[in-house]
Amino acid sequence: MSYKRIVSLIAALLLLILLAACKGSEGGNAANSPVPSGAWTEKPTAVPETQAPTAAPTPEPNMAPHSVSLNDNSAAHSQEVRYGGIEELREQYERAAEIGSRHGIYIYIADLVPNWILAHGNETQCDPALVKRSLDQVERILGYYPEGYFDQLLFDEFYGLDLYLVAYSSVAMGYTSFGPEVDPVGGMDMSRMRHFVCIDCEDLLIDTLSNTLPHELAHVTDRRLQYVSEHEEGRLFSEEAWNALNPEGFVYPYDDEELTNEIIEQHVEYLEYFSNSYAMQNPLEDRANLMGYLSRAAMGDSELDPDRYFEPCLIKTEFYLRCLRDAFDTSSWPEKTVWEQALEVLMGGGN
Repeated sequence: MSYKRIVSLIAALLLLILLAACKGSEGGNAANSPVPSGAWTEKPTAVPETQAPTAAPTPEPNMAPHSVSLNDNSAAHSQEVRYGGIEELREQYERAAEIGSRHGIYIYIADLVPNWILAHGNETQCDPALVKRSLDQVERILGYYPEGYFDQLLFDEFYGLDLYLVAYSSVAMGYTSFGPEVDPVGGMDMSRMRHFVCIDCEDLLIDTLSNTLPHELAHVTDRRLQYVSEHEEGRLFSEEAWNALNPEGFVYPYDDEELTNEIIEQHVEYLEYFSNSYAMQNPLEDRANLMGYLSRAAMGDSELDPDRYFEPCLIKTEFYLRCLRDAFDTSSWPEKTVWEQALEVLMGGGN
């Protein structure tokens, strides 16, 4: 082989190596760039959308066990106390297990919060008084849900719900252009096949943010509605039925703030169909916002003012509550839930 031929082959080989290196660098930068994901993520263990998970998180001590079967949430109702390493929080560890056992969810506080949650901008909240008050608020909010509600969040291979109480979750698992930070986050822990919600303790104690936990729980509920709709014929809920309650011609902008503002400027009357402008972003936030604000009113944290919402928005709310009864076993529910009672007042039919 001639000298020139050898040089040409070497040059071609070097060029291929250089191109491959550049391509790998571009992929790495994309994987590590922040990805707007809003307050709800459906990615495995909260990995940003452009970053594929390399492996499931290492199991950590004191995590909830898997249920025996998909429809068996009995373990969550008979939890053993999971003590962390902070003696001053002994009473709070016991309280978290007691509240969790009553409602069938697992509540993690302080140093029991797993590392993969802390790896996304959160810190542990270890102040005994603040943790106690946060648990008081969690107990209060969960108490408004009908008996057996959380047991029915075991579906589609998911084995229950975990609640993480943290000190600070500035950009937790994403960010949004609607604010400087996104504190409450939720999603699905795919390594353990469980729903989760992560809440900042201080947010729980702010009166104007008492809708935060119900909002995030509504996202989990939404997944049940969608699952039942897709797998059981004749169910009331569907995205088509929901969209039919929106103004004619309206299309969700899906987190496009600029487009949202443009829609509002051109069709201010559309606001009558939504609890606020953020609810216009996508159907998931629309329904979660409705439940968040309705829960806050039902708990007495905001005035039940019939003038607060327009009729089109109340019609959507009424439809959503009927969908809940259709998708859940309501045999142990009261004749009217607190949400239905509050809606009745808002629609002018109650005291």
